[in-house]
Amino acid sequence: MLIYASPGRVAVTPGGVMGGVMGGVTVGTTPGPSAPGPFSMFGTLTGLAALIAVLVGAGMALGYLLDSLLSTPHVFLFVGLLLGIAAAALATRSIVTRYFR
Repeated sequence: MLIYASPGRVAVTPGGVMGGVMGGVTVGTTPGPSAPGPFSMFGTLTGLAALIAVLVGAGMALGYLLDSLLSTPHVFLFVGLLLGIAAAALATRSIVTRYFR
């Protein structure tokens, strides 16, 4: 009996090598996903930074627009900033949990 192993795969051959052909039963698991590479991580982090900037900026812009229309002293600008930060935090949490699952 010949037993050999490679990453993610174990093979048991009852008859060994016969005429250059390995006969037998393959038992084991398939390899899982590989670790993300540096370019993948860079792309994810760059996209995350851009998303945070857009969400916070959009919240502030909408708050400023409401302050301009309603002639209020930057109340909605502050509320928009807080809502943009909250949206960015939720989006970051979603992306990070999906990435590290």
